[in-house]
Amino acid sequence: MTISTVPVPQKGVIRCKTGDLRVYKVLQTFRNEKGQPTNKKSLIGHSDPNDATRMYPTKKYFEFYGAPDLLSPLPAWRPTGVKAIGATYLVSNILASLGVNRVLEDAFGSDRSAMIQSIAGYMLCRGNVIERISDWCEGCSLCRPITPQVASLVFSSITNKEIMDFFKAWAARNNSDEFLAYDVTSFSTYAKKIEDAEWGYNRDGDKLAQINIGHYLSYQNGLPIFYVTYPGSIIDKSHMPYMMMYNDELAINNPIFIMDRGFCSTANIQALHADNIRYIIMVDLLHKSAQLAINEVRNDIKSISNKIIPGLFGKTIHSRFYGVRTDMHVFYSHELEINHELSLYQKIELKGKKLDQIKTLTIKEAKNYSNYYDINIKNDGTFTYSMNIKKIDQKSLNNGFYCIISNTKFNINDVNIIYKRRDIIEKNV
Repeated sequence: MTISTVPVPQKGVIRCKTGDLRVYKVLQTFRNEKGQPTNKKSLIGHSDPNDATRMYPTKKYFEFYGAPDLLSPLPAWRPTGVKAIGATYLVSNILASLGVNRVLEDAFGSDRSAMIQSIAGYMLCRGNVIERISDWCEGCSLCRPITPQVASLVFSSITNKEIMDFFKAWAARNNSDEFLAYDVTSFSTYAKKIEDAEWGYNRDGDKLAQINIGHYLSYQNGLPIFYVTYPGSIIDKSHMPYMMMYNDELAINNPIFIMDRGFCSTANIQALHADNIRYIIMVDLLHKSAQLAINEVRNDIKSISNKIIPGLFGKTIHSRFYGVRTDMHVFYSHELEINHELSLYQKIELKGKKLDQIKTLTIKEAKNYSNYYDINIKNDGTFTYSMNIKKIDQKSLNNGFYCIISNTKFNINDVNIIYKRRDIIEKNV
């Protein structure tokens, strides 16, 4: 996609050649401790090597000089033949019915709002390769005529303040919900110059850098409420406290956050308690808090007194978990135990078949099988192996159990229903 240029401001800027010709806005001039003249400046763009009067803008440019007149280079729309209406009409109707169009206009102005909606329609219908947007616009009604260059200017002109203005208005419009689901997704990328694109745990198994996106989802209607991008190398649980710092700015008033086990850590649970934030979070069964809770109820959880629905039992323990006093809801499911058992035995069988097919192993390679098998490696790399019954029995000990930690006043049945709905919402988004 071709990135559009903007005019270099005639006053209040300087150019510095550091690899490429950079353009800075001078914010303040003064003399340093040695009496030498110096200044404070902010990078607003890079000069066009083919035209010294124009430059490629950074986001700072638009913060200082505002959005450019994006409509001036566009031809006036005239009906020139038969145009498609279905897709653009549907997108426009959805945005209008949700009130997105009004929030966009308030945040970005009428011109850019119209263009953002047209670009969104194109991305929904054709994907996100902007270089073909001109052809699509020519064939559609209810659509601004947009070139790739203008689309690029629309994206680059959006400031962080405008983004937050949009989210604050959107959150206010959808803030009647008592629950918010918080989750993280990632996008892999081949791009080399995206600041947040970093190597980390890749959910899709791609050997690529990725961008993480933390987002809030409405429990009531499943709509996204807020999102923020952050570096792909940062793990989910580490970013959660920073995500929660946006709550006051967004005027999100004391919701109950529903999260999966990826966010459950001692630091996070303690931070949520310190900020009086209510939560319902799935717990990693390998954590000692979960182990202690399960061991406490293991012998009597299948009592009829703990029955929630046929095949599902649960018991609540109020104690000290993750360094705070809170509720741990322990569940046992017959169906889940069978699924866990089948999954475990499939892994054991698969590892055994692989061992049957290879003749030699290194000590490092043997570690991949040590959860289920004892392996004796000889000097020449050949080996013998046997199933480790004790390890397998230990791994199957908690089959059928799951734990949810919560500081709400909901009973164990309600906590289970609320958390299960989170799965439905996220699978449908």
